[in-house]
Amino acid sequence: MFFECFIFTGYIFGIVGKVLNGTISYVVIFYVINLVIVGVDICLYFRNRRLDKERERLCLEDEKEVA
Repeated sequence: MFFECFIFTGYIFGIVGKVLNGTISYVVIFYVINLVIVGVDICLYFRNRRLDKERERLCLEDEKEVA
């Protein structure tokens, strides 16, 4: 997770650097595409982590009912 946040931050700084230097070119499109992909991956990580916790909680409740 730390690595993905580091990469996400790098893309943001890359885009800001291109804008501030006035050297916007086709490369910025790839920065934005990659930024979106990494951002979606980070969102999926937190979503799946939440779902795993809910599933684990439900399994523990089911085991208590059976016992």
